[in-house]
Amino acid sequence: MSAISREARAVFTSSRTSSAIAVLGETPVDRVLANFLLGGDPPPCPTRFFSTESEALAWLGSSPDA
Repeated sequence: MSAISREARAVFTSSRTSSAIAVLGETPVDRVLANFLLGGDPPPCPTRFFSTESEALAWLGSSPDA
């Protein structure tokens, strides 16, 4: 993740079709950006930050609505 545009934040907060969202990043800066994204309005569905794709996919796969 290098940046989150205003438009991307608008789409993220208005999404109503996702059952869960995994935000993936590798660096501490990615985590700060994800915290900014997740710290605003409540997400439309369960949302978490992960540093590895395998953890993100495992979490998404365990979602009862997925």
